[in-house]
Amino acid sequence: MLSHALRATWSQGGGGRLTVAGYRASGGVVAALATTADRVYGELDAGGQDALRHMLPRLVRIGDGTVDTGRPADRDALLDGTSNRRAAEDALHRLARERLLVLHERTVRLSHDALLRAWPRLHGWIDADRDWLRIRQQLAADADVWWRSDHDPALLYRGSKLAAAREGAANAGRAKAYEPRLTEFLDASLRQERRSARVRTAALTVLVVLFLLATAGGVTATVYQHQADAQRRHAVARLVATEAAGLRDTQPGLAKQLSVAAYRMDPGISVAPLISMLETPGSYDSQDSVVDIARTGDGRTMALSTGLSVVLWRTSGGRAATIDLPGAGAVALSPDGRLLAALAPPSAPTPRPSTGENAATVHLWSIADPAHPSRLPLPRAPSQAVTALAFAPDGHLLALGTAAGAVRRWNLTDPESPRALAELTGPSAQVDSLAFTPGSHLLAASDADGRVRLWDTTDPDRTAPVSTMTGSPPPTTKPHGIPHRVSFRADGTVLAAPGDGHSDGVRLWGLADPRHPKLLAKLNNTLQDCTDQLISTAFSPAGDLLATPCGTEVYLWDTTDPAHTVQVNELTEPDTYQSGAVPALFAPSRAPVLLLHATTTGVHVWDVTNAPRLGAASSLGTSPSGFDLTAQFSGGSRRLLIVHGADHAALWDMSGPPPHRKLADLPGSGDPASGAAAFSPDGSVLADAERAGGAPVVRLRDTAHPKAVLTTLPGLANGVGALAYSADGHVLAVSDTGDATHQAAPSTVHLFDVSRPAHPRRLAVIHARAFHLVFSPRGRLLVGTFDGRLLLWDTTDARHPVAGTPRRLTPGSLDAVPAFRGDGRLLAVTDTGDTVRLWSVEHNRIAAEPVGAIRALGTGGSIAFTPDGRTLAMTSTGSLTGFAGTALGHIELWDVTDPAIPVWRASFGFNQVDLGGESISFSPQSPTPYLAVTSSVVAVWNVEPSSVVRHVCLSAGEPVSRAQWARYVPDLPFHAPCPAGR
Repeated sequence: MLSHALRATWSQGGGGRLTVAGYRASGGVVAALATTADRVYGELDAGGQDALRHMLPRLVRIGDGTVDTGRPADRDALLDGTSNRRAAEDALHRLARERLLVLHERTVRLSHDALLRAWPRLHGWIDADRDWLRIRQQLAADADVWWRSDHDPALLYRGSKLAAAREGAANAGRAKAYEPRLTEFLDASLRQERRSARVRTAALTVLVVLFLLATAGGVTATVYQHQADAQRRHAVARLVATEAAGLRDTQPGLAKQLSVAAYRMDPGISVAPLISMLETPGSYDSQDSVVDIARTGDGRTMALSTGLSVVLWRTSGGRAATIDLPGAGAVALSPDGRLLAALAPPSAPTPRPSTGENAATVHLWSIADPAHPSRLPLPRAPSQAVTALAFAPDGHLLALGTAAGAVRRWNLTDPESPRALAELTGPSAQVDSLAFTPGSHLLAASDADGRVRLWDTTDPDRTAPVSTMTGSPPPTTKPHGIPHRVSFRADGTVLAAPGDGHSDGVRLWGLADPRHPKLLAKLNNTLQDCTDQLISTAFSPAGDLLATPCGTEVYLWDTTDPAHTVQVNELTEPDTYQSGAVPALFAPSRAPVLLLHATTTGVHVWDVTNAPRLGAASSLGTSPSGFDLTAQFSGGSRRLLIVHGADHAALWDMSGPPPHRKLADLPGSGDPASGAAAFSPDGSVLADAERAGGAPVVRLRDTAHPKAVLTTLPGLANGVGALAYSADGHVLAVSDTGDATHQAAPSTVHLFDVSRPAHPRRLAVIHARAFHLVFSPRGRLLVGTFDGRLLLWDTTDARHPVAGTPRRLTPGSLDAVPAFRGDGRLLAVTDTGDTVRLWSVEHNRIAAEPVGAIRALGTGGSIAFTPDGRTLAMTSTGSLTGFAGTALGHIELWDVTDPAIPVWRASFGFNQVDLGGESISFSPQSPTPYLAVTSSVVAVWNVEPSSVVRHVCLSAGEPVSRAQWARYVPDLPFHAPCPAGR
């Protein structure tokens, strides 16, 4: 106050001196503030004076029994309520020059609390508005709590409090003077009040009726009971979801169904845990170690050999029967479901599976009623140890491989009177595997001499093989499971058989002419040496997929073109104690495609309908090379762009169900460090990084005719680091940057006017380096990242962008990727420092400090919000360095409903095992929202909750029992999570 008086005295004294006359002219210490304020006020025009009348009372905190004090106010909010923003800005700056106000970048405050008392004019304004200011002050505090509580409806105004807030402003002539945050709070309160009024009206009518039917006390008790039930179901759902996550590795089938139960009890827990269950197998008979498995032709009945017994399962209704059979080994079911055959030693004081090393005999049952199997007589035959079994497609012929090298046959047309046929000749060593073609009588056998032989069994008297192929002996180490090393494709034209055991593990033979098999392909897994460990082969019903178990993994091969077979996936059993390879076979259905794998914890059921990425709705081919990839959905009609770095790009029409239609193959960026691409908000234009004459360019394409180029944006010196469209689609931001070794010129960010895509205009060039760019979906805020910093620009006037204060990210982080929530009010940034930060965004401004943070290993890849904004998805390599390595990459799903307290919900892997880029994107369209993920392949996931639940149930396996329900879902009545058989 004294300093202001001395300054005022100096300005009044002439000659730059402090004089008594000047002191008196300024009004002295007490009146200097008022004199200066009145002078400035008098120099303003009417617009400026009205603006001060509106703004200055807002800089006051009304005391409750104490003196009034100054308070800072948001600068933009202060100006928003004025009728003439330019005049208001001028008035603020004039008062600031006179040291009456302090202006910061975002706030305004009084320089002196004494001004509240020393300036009569301001004092009068405050007294006139005191009641309204007190109401507004309380309103601001309550609205702030509501905003920070994620719009909790319980915090909204009601009744007299709402009326007072509205009437106070109206009486003070301030009906439209509240800031947007306060206005939205009041509007929400008013909407709720009106809804409540309608509800009260309806409730009054109901109560009149209820009054005639019951007492008011009974009605109230019922309401409270419903509330208590809802709260209890919510708590139980959380508990069940937690239990499911813990059971995923040991009892995956139960875990899947408990996840479904939790979601159905309380959908508010989010669908995220269910998505992670899509790649988890279901299970049957999880309490037994299974060494062999067989099924009927329709897949309704399975036979499981456990080494102690043979268990019959109805796939839709649970366990049908258990047959005690010590030493049980290989099993076979006739395709028509009439007969069961099994191998076991004549006596087995120490039960162990029969694999041919000890004498084994055949046991035969009728299972016309699977719940009551009945033993059948056996034909007289030479006493030989049997090592392998296989039924012919019609179920009337059973083939038996022996330890002596013979293949015996039984005619079982009349099961009560089986008849032995002539033995097939050819093998000179123990037969380990047998298989019939599904639609004919061609029989294949592999044996210990390393040969594979074929017989045509149409003529019972023909015993010589029609052809012989080279192979390899069975594994030298004793396998845990029963070998099934030969299998036919459904059409009988391809045979999978052992390789040579050295350079290849599996061979595919073409059987267009069974007398002259043609070698089509030699297969060998590159990640694990399985050349001499083949235990089982199995073709899918459509014949386009081959499964080959090895160790604790099952390898999947695309055999659509057998001569060009490629490995598409590797399934790792969740049970880490799985020991040794065991057989696998496919269920007969084509939708879904289910793989049944015998394990030490029962039979696991894998949904391999989309083999390259289990659980995904579709796969769109191999992912690109390069370190920066883009998978982005457009607005408008659903389309997905996949940029392949230096390779190529592809535009897909995702509007209908799979299989999706490719619209065009496009050139890539030509630079492994650049995969930039972006859609205009309505999806009508695609901007992507390409090259022209060796120079980097950005091309704009009409997505209705993507082959044609609308225009090319030249003038880039280094490369296209990033692309981003503004929310209205009128501005395109282009980062002109490259890696440290390819910088031809200083990095820049270009802003183009693309409101007329065929005729773009350069608006501005920002001298900055940014590896990633994104516009706010609700405003003109442009965000970039580089060198551990978050870069900000206000592009309200795109010709003159204004840089904001950068925000610090993790020191030393090599890369960072930003993403806005759909409403633009939350920004997430993931960096390679194992941290994701969440910033609140208001009025085109980012908060100074993050509102929340997530610590997770291997972050810094890609990040995206779900369309509803409740869940944040991010890629992670799972390693401390942020680079892919020995840890498998995965996607983490976090609930950010309250950004201050992010909650992990689920993770699911995408098998990122090599260095390279990955990208994730959610489609905004309904009713079928998609999630696109690039890693080694490009996969699209259907994340619509009911679809996810349905697909989880399709491979759930054994239904949850009542005992399991009672254990894991306490105090709630039994309700099967997944319908039987689905």
